[in-house]
Amino acid sequence: IVEMMAARLVPVAHASGGPLLDIVGDDRDRGLVALTKTDYAAAIATLIRDPALRRRMADAARAYVQTRFSDAAFARSFVAALAPLLAAPSLSLAAPR
Repeated sequence: IVEMMAARLVPVAHASGGPLLDIVGDDRDRGLVALTKTDYAAAIATLIRDPALRRRMADAARAYVQTRFSDAAFARSFVAALAPLLAAPSLSLAAPR
């Protein structure tokens, strides 16, 4: 899904877990979600019928991916995750006496 969004393609993803919560989002500005065959068909039809909406969503999807899933974003979150470990007092690996 993320690769599609980076290519300015509007995803129609399953309305569950990761796609809904972390990638497409529940505000529906960077993609659509569906649960049933009817939902998928309606979402795809909406994107076909409304090129302006499709362009807005595609631009929003690409911008989100560039800020959330870029190398720089990964580096920031990786360093932030390690910061508490790096700031912790040294742990001795020597056996207690």
